[in-house]
Amino acid sequence: MQGIKHIQGGIKLKKIFTSLLLIIVCTTLLLTGCNKEKIEDKKSTKEKIAVENKTSTPTPTPTIKESEKETKKPETTPKKEEDNKPLLSYEAREIVNKFVSFLNNNKKDQLLGLVTVYAKNNFVVKGIGFLTLKPIKLKEKPFKSSECGESILDEYKRLGIGSIKNPTEGNIKSIWLDCNISETRPGSIIENGNKCVEFWVLRKNTNSPWLIDDISIIDWNDIMRNNFENWNN
Repeated sequence: MQGIKHIQGGIKLKKIFTSLLLIIVCTTLLLTGCNKEKIEDKKSTKEKIAVENKTSTPTPTPTIKESEKETKKPETTPKKEEDNKPLLSYEAREIVNKFVSFLNNNKKDQLLGLVTVYAKNNFVVKGIGFLTLKPIKLKEKPFKSSECGESILDEYKRLGIGSIKNPTEGNIKSIWLDCNISETRPGSIIENGNKCVEFWVLRKNTNSPWLIDDISIIDWNDIMRNNFENWNN
């Protein structure tokens, strides 16, 4: 009986040992499988990141244009072409227009370059700079008008004005300006309002510039106004 019990006890121990061995094997396999999954997961994650980095479009680095690198130069207002024209190239009417512009903008130095010595010593010095002329219409008096019967050359000689004592035909013009005058000088005898300003414009010859030689400020009357409107220029 004792032998049988001893055998049975050995069998039980063998079964227990076998069960423990199975448990150890299963546990080992389970742990090995988990570690393998973790390794594969890590590998998969790394591959995924690598693929994303490879396929993603890199953000372009903004570049500065060469034109923007250069310092912007200050803009300068170019002079008008007409300001560079020599005085000799201006017609008599243009000289009058420039004179009025210089007068209204108090540019006396430029104004003096458009008049004769006689004009500088007379109307310019005597207060023409106090006037403001607002032009309405500018016309050239015909060399010989039907209303007076004499040429502007004869009229100029008869009046004895100016510094060019012997002008010739083609080198003298009478330019009339219909304008509104404002006088800012106290005690002036010139009344403000609509006036006719006559400019005597002369040159010595065709190789000389037109210059203003004298100015007359006249009150309009009906005859003058009618003649002025009938001049075709």
